[in-house]
Amino acid sequence: GQTVRGGGGGGSMSMAASSLMGVGAGNQFGQQPDVRRFHAVIWSVSAVLVAAPWAGGVLGPAGAWCWIDASKGRAAQAFRLLCFYLPLWAIIAFEVVVYYRIIRRLMAVSRLAEATKALRAGMRQEEDARASARAVLQAPRGGGSGGGGSEG
Repeated sequence: GQTVRGGGGGGSMSMAASSLMGVGAGNQFGQQPDVRRFHAVIWSVSAVLVAAPWAGGVLGPAGAWCWIDASKGRAAQAFRLLCFYLPLWAIIAFEVVVYYRIIRRLMAVSRLAEATKALRAGMRQEEDARASARAVLQAPRGGGSGGGGSEG
């Protein structure tokens, strides 16, 4: 039996896209992504990347890294480039963009958290200042006859 592997990298691309959606890029917090689109894209692309070399008769054991047998001539080498290496580098580029966007999003959330923390600290200081001012205004005042005390 001959084992044919195909579509290497689609799962990685799906994970990157899921991660991007998971940090809320464009989605409401807690909203579940529509995974039907993931399935439609991943399965369609994988089917094309396997069907094209199969139709060209170039599938076969090709070592650890590919499923297109380059010993079958120039057509096999072209299929290997078009159906394996170009999609592989496209996926890597996509993941770089996705993780860049994730990092930017997380940094924005972190800045927002810091600003919120600073705002709350300022509100606490203002509350403390108001409480001190109320205490001063409500403190008993001394009388005008020298001692200012309560003699009985």
